[in-house]
Amino acid sequence: MGNKITLVLGAMVVALILVMGIGLLFTTILIEKIPKPNRTYLGFVFIIYASFRAYRIFKSFKDSINND
Repeated sequence: MGNKITLVLGAMVVALILVMGIGLLFTTILIEKIPKPNRTYLGFVFIIYASFRAYRIFKSFKDSINND
């Protein structure tokens, strides 16, 4: 039960970070607060971080299934 909750919460965090990264790259949200070059860098960092978190969650879930 706890493993499923961790998986769902982790997937929600990954989705949120991914949406933030895509939002910074392709929309004008916060355009006044974050200048263009920094928006691009931050957007890519968010997307890379979301990919890393997704990999870690998948690996953790796969390892827990193999241990059961």
